[in-house]
Amino acid sequence: MPSMNNILSTAEQLGPLEVIKKLSWRVSRWVNTIVYRNFIHWKSKIELVQYDHEWICNPKTLFLVKKESLDLEIANGKLFTDKQLQKIIRDADQVLTGPIRIHGLGSVEFRTDSMNWYGYGSKYARAVNRHDFVPVIAKAYAISDEAKYADKLKGLFDYWIDNFSLGRLLKHDKPIDTAIRLLNWIWAINFVGKSLNVDVAKLIRIIYVQAEYILARLSHSGNHLLLEILAIYVYSVLFSDLKFGKKWMDFSRPIFFEEINRQVTKEGIHSEQSTFYHHVVCTHFLKGYLVARNNGHQIPLEFSEKLKSMLDYVHQSMKPDLTFPMLGDGDQMLSDDREHWETKVILAARTFLFGEPVCESFKSTINDSPCWFFGLAAYELSATEDLPSSSVFRETGLAILRDAENYILFNAAPFGSALYPHHGHADALHVELCFAGKTVLMDPGGYAYVNDAMRFYVRSTRAHNTIVVDGIDQSEIFGVFGYGKLADTKMTKSVISEKIDVVEGVHYGYWPIIHKRQLIFKKGNAPYVVIIDYVVGKGRHKIEKYLHLSPDYRMNNSKNKIVSIDGVGNIDIWRYSPVILELETRKGVGGKNPDGWVCLEAGKPIKSEVVVMSAECELPAKLITVLSPEDTHTQCEYWREDKKLRITTIDEDEYLITNHQNGWSAS
Repeated sequence: MPSMNNILSTAEQLGPLEVIKKLSWRVSRWVNTIVYRNFIHWKSKIELVQYDHEWICNPKTLFLVKKESLDLEIANGKLFTDKQLQKIIRDADQVLTGPIRIHGLGSVEFRTDSMNWYGYGSKYARAVNRHDFVPVIAKAYAISDEAKYADKLKGLFDYWIDNFSLGRLLKHDKPIDTAIRLLNWIWAINFVGKSLNVDVAKLIRIIYVQAEYILARLSHSGNHLLLEILAIYVYSVLFSDLKFGKKWMDFSRPIFFEEINRQVTKEGIHSEQSTFYHHVVCTHFLKGYLVARNNGHQIPLEFSEKLKSMLDYVHQSMKPDLTFPMLGDGDQMLSDDREHWETKVILAARTFLFGEPVCESFKSTINDSPCWFFGLAAYELSATEDLPSSSVFRETGLAILRDAENYILFNAAPFGSALYPHHGHADALHVELCFAGKTVLMDPGGYAYVNDAMRFYVRSTRAHNTIVVDGIDQSEIFGVFGYGKLADTKMTKSVISEKIDVVEGVHYGYWPIIHKRQLIFKKGNAPYVVIIDYVVGKGRHKIEKYLHLSPDYRMNNSKNKIVSIDGVGNIDIWRYSPVILELETRKGVGGKNPDGWVCLEAGKPIKSEVVVMSAECELPAKLITVLSPEDTHTQCEYWREDKKLRITTIDEDEYLITNHQNGWSAS
């Protein structure tokens, strides 16, 4: 539980008006829950007096292709590769026989014959009862028409119908869990339909009761609210011929389309400042867009434009090694669980819906998801050999600097959304770096949502490629998602050119000490990056500069090189400062203060080296770091008195980086 100081700090960050709004929401949800608990049985009897079987025998087109269209494409030998078909069947058979794998938690025996909705320990109950396995079985039936898959779903739905408990729903489910479950059921309704052969009257009742539960306990804001509203919108279309369906639509549709303005910046980046949640939220908006598009609903122009910008950002931010930066909570999205699998449709959606060709080298990351959402295989997408170029999202505070093989992400964005910053990290002015197509400097990811030392570590400033002053985090963090006073961060300058990109940012998390960072990226055959840190203030302080290496690299202190494990792609590093910096490397440090870890997959930290350059010195202080691939034979000289840095590269380009009153410039 958070302390009173934590609670007061969070309230101070939110401000009086937002605190009042959140308290009002809590009271309203408490009242709604009481009304729901006491009247839902009576209400369902009134509203479910009249319906037909059409919604399950011939369901409306929602966000998935119709089974008839899928059958036609499969008969014509299109859509799926043999490898994809085999995997779909293999995954479904695994669900039928057990155990099933739960992302971030491992495997669990799945009692499909006699399972109780909440018959698992607390570690697994929520995850199992989101029913992420339903789409897996439904997909297998859709491509094979084998009765065993329809029979298994029928058995599951019969069991859930007969064992549904309002009391357990209220006790165990959060609205987001219910919303995920209902959206997963759409796969069965869409691809199995009448072959489920269930008691339709009972099924529609438990759908209705769950949807009304979501409405009674809607989340306050953020991605949870969006997903819950999406579920209501989807089912409002499915039951649009019924009175309660029309009521759900009138309520959910305006909120759904407006949420993109509340949650997404004008530049198309999700405000929670998490790469993973940007992708996930993008798929939520995409599903709602498809529902509206497939059913002739008017889509606001601003919504379409922002959705396209979100898709563009995903395309723009993919690294040369075909992974994504791990800003905020999340991981590299390499697994095949439902959320990660669905996000692979984003690049295809950008092409299918908005006609933007996908970079040819990125196509290999697209799975079979476009087949299910668009009836389109990845190989059918229009492509281009052109790679994305450097882009600056000035208002958001992010910059992606790149050329053919090199990539830098510069983060001068705030901790997260002012109303929902729970998935942000204390990572102001953090940098990620790729040279020659390989990730060199990276973010350690989000680990897992458990209240332990590793969770605190990955959210902390020292877990990022930035500066720590006096061992303190830039922003106050506590617990799994807790936050207090957050660092005021902004981008102050950006210049993009053919040969050199320059970006600058500042944060005030250590006020009255100010941390400014300037980054200079030289592109081409002999690339390098110069990171210049100014720590402005008074008095004597401890300064630590962190560089978190990819698991593929380690530091060789004696040779001033970051060495590749496979011997290919070594990096030269130069360090300049007004005092001698103590150089230390850490890897796999455990205990109460872990360090030197990376979480490429949720819940699975692996050891990875971190370089720490530190000194106690009088402020103001300036720290300069230069990194360049070893095979470019770059030479670097620093003239302290003249405040000039000369860099000479193998292609005989010479750049003189000079310190002016307003920062450094390259000529």
